[in-house]
Amino acid sequence: MSSNNFTRELPTTLSKVTTLRDFRISDNQLLGKIPKFIQNWTNINTLTIQGSGLIGPIPSEISLLRNLIDLRISDLNGSEYAPLPQLNNMTLLNRLRVDFSTSLRNSK
Repeated sequence: MSSNNFTRELPTTLSKVTTLRDFRISDNQLLGKIPKFIQNWTNINTLTIQGSGLIGPIPSEISLLRNLIDLRISDLNGSEYAPLPQLNNMTLLNRLRVDFSTSLRNSK
């Protein structure tokens, strides 16, 4: 779904895609926050949300993604700041890139 100029919120029907292994939504103009329904993606290995247009903070539900190997989140919009959720359950995680946008960093 990367680089498609999507301009709406992520549809809630994505919450039902429980066999999802790779989800990349970089370089879009999506609306809304990172949805909490990502907790349903228990089989996901790669999650990339970079320059997507989504608003932070990163939901704590992301810590439920125990099969995640590659997590990349950067360039979130908005001014709502929250610390990075605990990632202790992600024992398979071997690549992590989290970079808060200037607007999120300056709102602390």
